[in-house]
Amino acid sequence: MAEQYQEIGDVLSRHATLQATNEELRDQQARAVTDCEAQRAELTAMTRQQADQLLRLNNQLAVLRQKLEVAQAAATQEV
Repeated sequence: MAEQYQEIGDVLSRHATLQATNEELRDQQARAVTDCEAQRAELTAMTRQQADQLLRLNNQLAVLRQKLEVAQAAATQEV
């Protein structure tokens, strides 16, 4: 280590560089966490929308099946 940094100024400069890099990485991490939370919220909303749509379609399918059964019963009685 003594060979790499012979001057106090070099050590202080390296410390300042590392400190700046550390701050930048912390900021980057904070932005990544914020983006992740936003995407998670968006995914949750989309999942709920899809579940709601699936429920509506299943209800529609049940109604159509009932109509089909009624129509088949009516057709059977006519024959």
